[in-house]
Amino acid sequence: MACGVYGLTVEPAARVPLKVEPLTKAAFAPYGDVIEPASASKTYPINNGETMRYHDMAAIQANGSNARPIVSIFESKPVRGSINVHLLERHPYGSQAFVPLDGQTFLVVVAAPGDKLDPSTIKAFITDGKQGVNYHAGVWHHPVLTLGKTTNYLIVDRSGDEPNCQEIGMPKTYMLGRY
Repeated sequence: MACGVYGLTVEPAARVPLKVEPLTKAAFAPYGDVIEPASASKTYPINNGETMRYHDMAAIQANGSNARPIVSIFESKPVRGSINVHLLERHPYGSQAFVPLDGQTFLVVVAAPGDKLDPSTIKAFITDGKQGVNYHAGVWHHPVLTLGKTTNYLIVDRSGDEPNCQEIGMPKTYMLGRY
């Protein structure tokens, strides 16, 4: 399902550098969950001790009429050249998780949830290739920014009757710094 434009108001001449920082559970907490073994609420062996279960790493949200969590795979081509962020999207009725299946790093750009975008809350993170993210419902975020090579992502998000994707143009274009 494609996102719908919520309010595209880009001023191309207004450019702001945006620092990219390593993705950590603490730094990402206002926006969602980091999906990695260290984020598990419990860890315990299963299958006669042959498998370690990292339990409950993300809060999956599915609100609205006929809502239910769904699992998909996205295949994403890598970004090339400089990365300029000029729009964000949000999913007001459910969370959206991205877990890379190919061990590839990706960039995460987020802003605080809300009906209006607060540009002062925009942050950028880089994953280590083993981390995924779960954006909480309503958190503004950029579509996936894959680095290196085409990558498959396991996606856990929401299906339901209400449209669950809104895009918004940003008042300035943010240029991602070195990563």
